[in-house]
Amino acid sequence: MNDLIVGIHSIVEAIKNPDRRPFELFCTKESFEVLSQKGKLTREQLEKIPKNIVSPHDLQEKAKLFCKKNDFLYKRITSNLFLVANPLPQYDLNFLYEKLKDGKKAKILCLDQVTDIQNAAAILRTAAFFGFDYVVVSFK
Repeated sequence: MNDLIVGIHSIVEAIKNPDRRPFELFCTKESFEVLSQKGKLTREQLEKIPKNIVSPHDLQEKAKLFCKKNDFLYKRITSNLFLVANPLPQYDLNFLYEKLKDGKKAKILCLDQVTDIQNAAAILRTAAFFGFDYVVVSFK
């Protein structure tokens, strides 16, 4: 299962992250221009992005299909661009216990029942801003 990433800043960070490859960008011509202007990516990075430039309607339909296939709650993609990327590694709680055995302190954010991808993205950006070391999420 791949991740669906929305929002210019989140997409840019995923593109820069080598662990997110392969990935594929779905966008409109206009939203790709916005990404090019505001995304702080080099021309070389922009040219290497595998992309599907589609109409706004087709973009929303592709997002709906992806969400349905992956049991995500669909909400209209307001930016008219999203990235489908390899998921980052997921660890069980034993991983966290092992990391904390030596008594080091860590900032841990625990989330439960976050189903809206835009809310999740905002929460993760905020966690990164405040320097959280780990994010724990629950799954069905």
